[in-house]
Amino acid sequence: MSPDGTFSVDHSRIRAAVEDLTSRIMTIQAEGNYAAAQEMLTTLGVIRPEVQNVLDRLHDVPVDIRPNYITADQLIADLP
Repeated sequence: MSPDGTFSVDHSRIRAAVEDLTSRIMTIQAEGNYAAAQEMLTTLGVIRPEVQNVLDRLHDVPVDIRPNYITADQLIADLP
């Protein structure tokens, strides 16, 4: 975290980190490894205090866009 309370991305490392995380998640899913999933949640599913502080600052930010998810049936109905 930067001194001004913002975060930055190390572009030289992000691709490998995302690939590694994706590989781990997909392997856990493919193997149905519940214990590994629980361990990953325990170790990575933690909101650090500095992240929580930033999230708390977003509490009063208005949300003016409400996502509208189109179902597969609607997409199929729109096909020519």
